Amino acid sequence: MYLKRYHDVTISKSGVWRILKRLDMGRLPASQRYKRHDRRWKRYEKQLPGHRVQIDVKFIEPIAGVTGRRGGCNKYYQFTAIDDCTRLRVLRIYPQYNQKTAIQFLDYVLSRLPFGRQVRA
Repeated sequence: MYLKRYHDVTISKSGVWRILKRLDMGRLPASQRYKRHDRRWKRYEKQLPGHRVQIDVKFIEPIAGVTGRRGGCNKYYQFTAIDDCTRLRVLRIYPQYNQKTAIQFLDYVLSRLPFGRQVRA
């Protein structure tokens, strides 16, 4: 499509396949090849919205050369919550990773999701 759009050159599908085969690029890596339906990875899903919410925390790498407070690089943590049924995502960034920010994030998630939740310990 790129060659046709920008250079007005058309190549058949078999021609592209022959070129890729000649360059030893004719097959996808084993991790990307087609898999039968019964062998594919199945996404975990719940039937009711709000029944299960996954929460994860990731460290955000500071930008090189940018200095923050106190002359050093600022550290930030991304808190993410994803509902297993609807795949709605809520995320926030905090400068600290501790119990206080985790509770703040959980309160924020409960206020932002549009359906009822069942909180279990």
